[in-house]
Amino acid sequence: MARDRTQHISIGLNQILKKSGMDKKLKEQRILDDWMQLVGDNVGKVSKPERITDKVLFVRVKSMTWRTELLFQQKAILQRITEHVGKDIVNDIRFIS
Repeated sequence: MARDRTQHISIGLNQILKKSGMDKKLKEQRILDDWMQLVGDNVGKVSKPERITDKVLFVRVKSMTWRTELLFQQKAILQRITEHVGKDIVNDIRFIS
């Protein structure tokens, strides 16, 4: 009797995404899209994630005061990102004004 080798389409798609490296790009985009959810309304209103390059998230902030404040919150933000999309997507955040 032949063995059934069918699998759910999501499993196959996940395998294709991983092999192509697109899973990482999708997770990076998810961080950019979900920024307000990750940092909350107050921080979200004064900051905007611009890009992720070499595991570094670049975030534009409204002022140097906010840049300083977010430097103090950096570790907590990185932890939320890791919980949201997994490890090794973002290892550092650069706040730019």
